[in-house]
Amino acid sequence: MKTTTKPHCAIAHPLRCMKFFLVAALAILGASAYAGVSLESTRVIYKEGQRDISLKLSNTDKLKNALVQIWMDDGDPDADAGQASIPFLINPPLAKIEAAKAQVVRIAFIGEKLNPQTETVFWLNVLEIPPKSTEASQLSFAIRSRIKFFYRPKAIQALDPLNPEKLQWRWNAASAPVQIQAINTSAFHWTITSAVAVIGQNEYDLNVVTMLSPGQATSFPLKALERIPSGPARMRIIAINDFGGESKFEFEINDAL
Repeated sequence: MKTTTKPHCAIAHPLRCMKFFLVAALAILGASAYAGVSLESTRVIYKEGQRDISLKLSNTDKLKNALVQIWMDDGDPDADAGQASIPFLINPPLAKIEAAKAQVVRIAFIGEKLNPQTETVFWLNVLEIPPKSTEASQLSFAIRSRIKFFYRPKAIQALDPLNPEKLQWRWNAASAPVQIQAINTSAFHWTITSAVAVIGQNEYDLNVVTMLSPGQATSFPLKALERIPSGPARMRIIAINDFGGESKFEFEINDAL
């Protein structure tokens, strides 16, 4: 889940705000940003055939009510609410959550069929809009949480989303900069938060945080090596599963094709 802090602006255009250095603003004005609304999940799986799904938003502030706006985008984090063509209906799109209470948001698929053979990813945005400050020396911040929303067609629902046989690793460049290529041959998205190459007794962190779409191939440089090693090598990765937890895998790095 991604959480961003932005200066408060009109509800109709929550992302069109002037860019500024947040740390400097907080230091000068003594303002603080606090996300009082929490989501029950860091990702949502919508299975084809479901009438709708629900997501609970909780206001953790015991004293103040919260006003939130909910919308989806297709990958552009700067898209305004309603700007992207999204085949889902969100109810309610705008909600007032009383202090220490919760709001259930329902999401229904209302569009034409998406790709029937592979998973499709969208992003669900929850923007917490603070009340307007009455003090001139304080800033108000709108806090936005943005989580992945996966649409999973019926044809793949019985398959393992993280089948290690469907993720391949191979050398992609023989000389500097040496590259390791990941190929996702599955119908699902792989969200990788850690990738370490193990060569002999040495370990090389690729500093990878990425999501591989179905059928996508991506190369990562391994700058510490000038050439592909002659001996066996393997990859150790951490991927995010359907529950938002971490799953660990180990793969052999195969020769380049």
